Amino acid sequence: MDKKISSYMKNISIFSQLNQSEMVVLSEKCTICHLKRGEHAFSAGYQATHVYIILSGSAKLVRSHPDGKERIVHLLMRGEMFGAAVVMQGGFYPVNAIALEQSTVMKIEAKTFQDFFLLHPKVGQILIAQLGERIRQAHSDRVMSFDSTEKRIAIFLLDLLERIQNTYGSTSRITIPLTRQDIADRVGSTVETVIRILSTWSKQKLIDTQDKYIEIPNMSTLRQVVGLTLNP
Repeated sequence: MDKKISSYMKNISIFSQLNQSEMVVLSEKCTICHLKRGEHAFSAGYQATHVYIILSGSAKLVRSHPDGKERIVHLLMRGEMFGAAVVMQGGFYPVNAIALEQSTVMKIEAKTFQDFFLLHPKVGQILIAQLGERIRQAHSDRVMSFDSTEKRIAIFLLDLLERIQNTYGSTSRITIPLTRQDIADRVGSTVETVIRILSTWSKQKLIDTQDKYIEIPNMSTLRQVVGLTLNP
């Protein structure tokens, strides 16, 4: 097994229960893909033939609407699977999966993943947990549709920062390189509104925005300012 692939796999929770020989077998049946920012892992409407796992970097799942608008339905970071649910059921990818930055993904053929899934119950537990998180976010999206744009942006950024902390450890920085358009597409707003709100927060020292990151020095303060007393 390629030592670089092995080092990637050791940092991913889904592979934590595998011994060295199992890692070798799985790695030989998988493909490692390096995606540039903006490059598609797969596109909506295509047959679901593979499961993908983020080994490094990040990606967005984007749903296109008939009116031509796009909506980001989920952001993916290290260790997260995508395409698994539709592969298990058989069917077509319902969304576009697009790299947000230079990213490395593991591409697992459907039959290989199904066998892997059956042999290792831990995989099922992780998949259920990740799908549960996405269902929770979908529910939160519906609830947020009644909130102000300011509150929707705050909920999105705070939730994302908490996920980054759970994955990478204590930090106040959102290092995923989100554009203002990405944020607008996630919360269902316009890029002009997002720019205005982030600029106001920056002047109030609630956030620090740079080209490649957004920093939230005090999450509690931002929650209080936008009227969030509890996590959504």
